[in-house]
Amino acid sequence: MERKVGQDTRTIESDWVVLPSEGWYPQRMDPRLSALLSEAATGEFSPVYLITGESLLVKEARSGLEEKALSGGLPEFNLTRFQSSTHSMEEILAAACTLPMMGPKRVVTVEWETSLDDKTAPGLAGYIEECVPTTVLLITAGKADGRSKVVKRIKSVGTSVHFGALKPRDAVDWLKAEASRKGYGIQHDAAALLVDEVGVDLLTLSSSLGKLVAFVGEQRPIARGDIEQAVERTREEVIWDLTDSVGRKNLFKALETVDGLLEAGQSPIMLVGLLARHFRQLWQVMEGLQQGGTPDSIAKQQGIHPFVAKKLSAQASAFSPYAMPVLFDALYEADKNLKSSRLAQSLILESLLIQLCRTNSVDRR
Repeated sequence: MERKVGQDTRTIESDWVVLPSEGWYPQRMDPRLSALLSEAATGEFSPVYLITGESLLVKEARSGLEEKALSGGLPEFNLTRFQSSTHSMEEILAAACTLPMMGPKRVVTVEWETSLDDKTAPGLAGYIEECVPTTVLLITAGKADGRSKVVKRIKSVGTSVHFGALKPRDAVDWLKAEASRKGYGIQHDAAALLVDEVGVDLLTLSSSLGKLVAFVGEQRPIARGDIEQAVERTREEVIWDLTDSVGRKNLFKALETVDGLLEAGQSPIMLVGLLARHFRQLWQVMEGLQQGGTPDSIAKQQGIHPFVAKKLSAQASAFSPYAMPVLFDALYEADKNLKSSRLAQSLILESLLIQLCRTNSVDRR
């Protein structure tokens, strides 16, 4: 934390620090958050805060500052929350200029959903020049342009906090401690695999941990095999969503699903392989149904899980048997191009989905 003599200025941008004696849960794991909330607990508040970075810590900082600034008053009268996409700057500044009711402070919280700069926040720099002393203006943003006048003004008279992302090894330690704090357990190699799969965002890790506990139960620690099973199940669910979208000729949804998989770090080649396996099983079920079989009998004959066979049977009506060879030609070409072409992989997958959706519309004879 740095201070300029004679000015109410605080800029906090230190690195992550491990504090083993205090644990790893959010309020105690990062000294920036601890310093921020400790100072607020003394009743000392900046007129304006800009908080950016790691989403869970931003949320913790916002909640903690709101709670401390509103103590001694009535929160229902003195807390106003805004979103930049749905509220105008005039509304935000009008609330900031309103005096508190039956309390020492009014808190105006703004979730800035775009980059904070002079263009997206007209008039804000002017307000910061003469902040209302009884108002705590709390801005959270995904990004902030440090070259803009408004951000420079915030840093000169207020507090700017940026919570950097954890390193993977620190995210693993956080995940183990978070599981312990909630009364669960997770083995180290399982925590490492989960971080590899979902990344270091704490909100995502916390949500994934809750889902895993529901999947495994609370009787034993989460193991690596549990992560592998859960990841595989999630992939299967996504593949069902994708093939259902193709079956409904919903190209937009299919593209959206693939984009999500790519952003999550899934391999395009693996994705095409999963699609090929799915449609191969679908073709087997379609042929079995044509021969008068039932989902259970087809599952036993083809070695497919009965639950999968039932879902494939329900999906079969959306596809023409005569279209399947064309569909597999498209999958083969996509796999070959992903391994040899210089085209962007996202374009190859987009072209594949277009062909799959069109193939699905081939007339049934």
